[in-house]
Amino acid sequence: MKIDLMALAKQAEENYRDVECSFGTLRVYHVPDAVLLSGSSFFSEPEMPMVSMRTATGIQDRPAKKGDAAFDEWQKEVAEIRERQFTIRQSRGFVLALRDIEWDDIDISQPPPVKLAQEIYNGNWPQDEILRKMAWLDFTVFTMREDKTKVLDALNIMNQVYEPTEEMVEDVKKNLVSSSKQK
Repeated sequence: MKIDLMALAKQAEENYRDVECSFGTLRVYHVPDAVLLSGSSFFSEPEMPMVSMRTATGIQDRPAKKGDAAFDEWQKEVAEIRERQFTIRQSRGFVLALRDIEWDDIDISQPPPVKLAQEIYNGNWPQDEILRKMAWLDFTVFTMREDKTKVLDALNIMNQVYEPTEEMVEDVKKNLVSSSKQK
């Protein structure tokens, strides 16, 4: 069986859900897991620190373990990195899913003109473009928690495995027939 990558690419491009939000309908596009995971892969976790200990024969280095100050500091660093990875992965998902937003019309070099945003980000505006866009989404599109939840639900539905519909089966049949005629 031949696989028509062009047809699959077109289907992937058209994979979206329209979500009714408090302000109107929002089109949410599918974001593949590979794209989400690649967004935070540039954060590498620090290596396990080594500590020196006295032994009967002198001083020996060993990996830090629970109870060592170096181990506790290392765990704290790892937790911070994992939190940043999660934040960027989630932000990337929302930003890429809402691709109908006209970002060219927005000056994302500064926080949204909302008093609370101005206070929170005063001197702390993120360097990362995705995090800046996410902040804008949080203070505009996602002012209501239920809207953000609906978008997240739509993303989760599109990432789940589900039974093919009759329409999907018919499309596959048509593609098979047309590809066999081309031989």
